[in-house]
Amino acid sequence: MKDVEFTIEENEAVMYFNGMLEKEDFDQFWKGVESDRNDGSDGSYSETVEKIWNIYSDHVLKDKSTDFQIWGPDPSFALHIDTEQVPQMVNEMKEAFPGLEVEYTGSKVEELFEKWIVVESTYQDEQILVTKRSNFEEMNFCGGYGDYGVPIGCYNAGCYSFNNSAAPIFDDFYNEASQKFGFNEDVLDKLELTHEELYEMLIEPKGSVGYKIMKEEIQNWDDVIKFFKEWREKNESHTEVTAWTYHDSHNFKTVVLKTDIGEPDYNELDKDEQVRILLELPGFPHIEGTNEIIETENYQFHFDRWATNPWFCGVEKK
Repeated sequence: MKDVEFTIEENEAVMYFNGMLEKEDFDQFWKGVESDRNDGSDGSYSETVEKIWNIYSDHVLKDKSTDFQIWGPDPSFALHIDTEQVPQMVNEMKEAFPGLEVEYTGSKVEELFEKWIVVESTYQDEQILVTKRSNFEEMNFCGGYGDYGVPIGCYNAGCYSFNNSAAPIFDDFYNEASQKFGFNEDVLDKLELTHEELYEMLIEPKGSVGYKIMKEEIQNWDDVIKFFKEWREKNESHTEVTAWTYHDSHNFKTVVLKTDIGEPDYNELDKDEQVRILLELPGFPHIEGTNEIIETENYQFHFDRWATNPWFCGVEKK
């Protein structure tokens, strides 16, 4: 559990202390609130609560400061924080409480997280970019595009496919088919065929020269073809990735976010870090030239109109 949790809705935020206060903080707070106390103490804020109150009072919605409450033991909360001021308030909280960990929840947070994704380049230091989350989707890597719009294909994608000459699928199919239909390497040697070339014969159309040759050597060749089609459908597979294919005004390009082979092009930032950025994300500005930089509490957002840049914006920490 993080020290502080901000539940952010459309028009207000709620701050939960989540255990950062001790019993003494609660007791001292309520001594100053409940007039029926007869212990001779006027009560006061503890040092921790005093810091929180000073920060909270600067960002509370108008006429709502009397709703500042802390209920013990957990959760404790303060209501009616101005949503737009949450980033600044978090900065002040972290300055007052070094090492403070913050979590963000609520409908506004989920809405931002569902619409946008914030990623960091794995090959360019500190390059942070924002785009629509829907741009990234699960896909067969072989159907994507590499540099200069060159199709990636099954070989480069490492697919378990008859379209990948380096895959063990040719040997695997031969071993099962030869046992099932009773032919062996002698037949392939006679025809001077490798396991890969056997596949080429299996996809030859009926009536072709290749089909007739195989029919003469293997009497049940039609059954072999039928078995091949069924086996292929059951066993062939393609490497799946989460990626985005876009057009950079010259070529198609695929960038990878999640993959089980090699390294992705981008890594998604952790949710809290994304939310911190998205809470300050401005709308796309009117750009008179080619570039525009908008500064917020913690970030600089870089926008441009270049057709080669498909991203919504770049982000730089201040």
